[in-house]
Amino acid sequence: MYHRFVTDKGQWEATVVEYKGPVSIKWNGQDVPAHRVVSGDAVADLDDRGMPLQLDSPQGKLTRAVPE
Repeated sequence: MYHRFVTDKGQWEATVVEYKGPVSIKWNGQDVPAHRVVSGDAVADLDDRGMPLQLDSPQGKLTRAVPE
């Protein structure tokens, strides 16, 4: 748990981040291993170095670009 400042509310809020464990996700048309981390209603799937492969939240979804 950590505290973050929510600018639209003007206050600090406790934020819980939970490691859910290894998962398999579709990325670049392939099944790849990832580590799932959940914080509130946001889900992050990370590679083995902790870098995001994809981030999914109610505001939208971000996916890492495929290297050329």
